[in-house]
Amino acid sequence: MKFKSEKSIKEYLKKLPDDTVIKYYLDVEYSPFPVLVIEEYTRRFKKKQKTR
Repeated sequence: MKFKSEKSIKEYLKKLPDDTVIKYYLDVEYSPFPVLVIEEYTRRFKKKQKTR
């Protein structure tokens, strides 16, 4: 896949299986787009706290 923009990278990350996103997140320092990997990981796995 050829990445032409930030949008194409985000779409690529959304299509990856959970285990691959976790693997990328754990090795984020080696990623060419670490901020986007962290954002996708957070979107999938970090639950927002409930307000009472």
